[in-house]
Amino acid sequence: MDQVTWFQSRMRSEATEEHSHARHQLLATTEGLMLFEDSMQRSILSGANAALIPAGCVHKAQTLGQETAFSTLYFSDASFETSTGSSVDCLPTHIVVFSISSLARSLLQELCKRDEQKALEEPNATMLRLLYLLVMEEHKERLPFSLPQSSHPVVQAVLSLLDQRYAAPLMMDDLTRVAGLSGRSLQRLFQREVGMAPFAYLRLRRVFQASILLTTTETPIVDVALEVGYESLSTFYQAFVHFFGTTPRQYRLRTQPNVGDIAPSSKRVGDVEAYRWASG
Repeated sequence: MDQVTWFQSRMRSEATEEHSHARHQLLATTEGLMLFEDSMQRSILSGANAALIPAGCVHKAQTLGQETAFSTLYFSDASFETSTGSSVDCLPTHIVVFSISSLARSLLQELCKRDEQKALEEPNATMLRLLYLLVMEEHKERLPFSLPQSSHPVVQAVLSLLDQRYAAPLMMDDLTRVAGLSGRSLQRLFQREVGMAPFAYLRLRRVFQASILLTTTETPIVDVALEVGYESLSTFYQAFVHFFGTTPRQYRLRTQPNVGDIAPSSKRVGDVEAYRWASG
């Protein structure tokens, strides 16, 4: 097996069965959206971000939208360690989505134009080494684009309720009824297993779904907010910027570059005119 393989590709909507790779994979999208799921979490990849998938990590992948364009690099332990002088132990053990720098993205895209059989020749070897070093550091700044999972049966039941009814006005009583625990006990258990409170997960679940709709549909932004459970568009706007670091409109234009401004919706959210926010 080659130590390094790289290529660029475009794919229409499709999903894979559970699988793993013998080598590590670095993948960066330029258009569209990809979803990944492993035993730890469900992750979303789009825009100016990249995913690092460790060798042997069992996962499923799905592309959404009309078409997803991406660049990818498969690399072995030996290639990484020889090139960087560092152990692969510094790489993650599960899928990590991170903000890839413009330099790292450019290096990956340039490598994909070159003959992978000449990976050890200059300037390819230097470019590859620099890409490895950048990814070593950049993947540590993980983005909140993942939905955590748990093997605890009570937490699984609560997560299932939140995933199924994320757009509904849920109360703590709804969660405790499913969990069979008091609110305080559920909060402690959920925090320990998932790393966040139940309603923090709910907010993340809503913007996670919104990002999918913004990438795969032309639904007006105000209607996206309504569909994922926000009655106040300003609250949706603030939550989206908090998690994704950009506005819904900017996110849509970055992931669907051929989609212009969407016609304003006639709906109103929180008494704020839809188009004011959708075009902001």
